[in-house]
Amino acid sequence: METMNKRVYLLFICLSVLFVQNIFAQKNLLTNFPNGFTPEEVGSRLAYRFVNSKHALYVGKWIGYYETFTHSAAFEYAVMTKKDRLAKLVQDKFDCLLTKEKQYLPPKNHVDLNTFGSLPLKLYKVTASGRFRLMPSPSKKSGRIKGIRGRHDCGLMICT
Repeated sequence: METMNKRVYLLFICLSVLFVQNIFAQKNLLTNFPNGFTPEEVGSRLAYRFVNSKHALYVGKWIGYYETFTHSAAFEYAVMTKKDRLAKLVQDKFDCLLTKEKQYLPPKNHVDLNTFGSLPLKLYKVTASGRFRLMPSPSKKSGRIKGIRGRHDCGLMICT
């Protein structure tokens, strides 16, 4: 019976601590930002910095996962904040990779490099432009991948 009382007492103490923490917790933690540091201002600075910067290349040769996700985040930010000019600039930076900067397209030999395929997929979902639906693979290999239904562009993880 004594261990039962100890358990009830311990439970009461834990619940009391949680209740008191809730009373004194900060409610408006993410509301009062200094000028120049609101999420929208910081997001704009980061996205425009990405658009105006050189590519971050993996081993000095190809677009790596970090560039892919920065590109994706800049585009996502532009879409969420309805900044059409910024979205166009981010999209133009991607278009350059398909024309003037093809040498930076990553080979499809590692998961870190294969993440590049998420960019045309994101652009397609937002713009509904058919040119992003099936992007050509630099290796020009496409077809059925064993165990997965449908047509796949080798390494780009885009299905039809």
